[in-house]
Amino acid sequence: MVVPATQTAPTLRWTSNGNPGLPLCDTNHTVWCVKGYQLSADGKLVTALIPATTLTYKAKKAKIYQLQTLAADGEGNTVASLPATAP
Repeated sequence: MVVPATQTAPTLRWTSNGNPGLPLCDTNHTVWCVKGYQLSADGKLVTALIPATTLTYKAKKAKIYQLQTLAADGEGNTVASLPATAP
């Protein structure tokens, strides 16, 4: 009998939000600030908000992951970056 290898969930890592100098959103910064990240796997939203100070995430196994930075524009509306994609 052949037993398949156990599939382990990856830990995704990134180095920054790509917006140096832009403050994190908080009670003092509600416009032009970074809110956090949004992660999708295989085209489905995994989590709507990973905190901006987090640089790793333990994800379920998927073929494709997409990470977007979420920020607030000049009116406080949420905007998203283009997704960074990893196989």
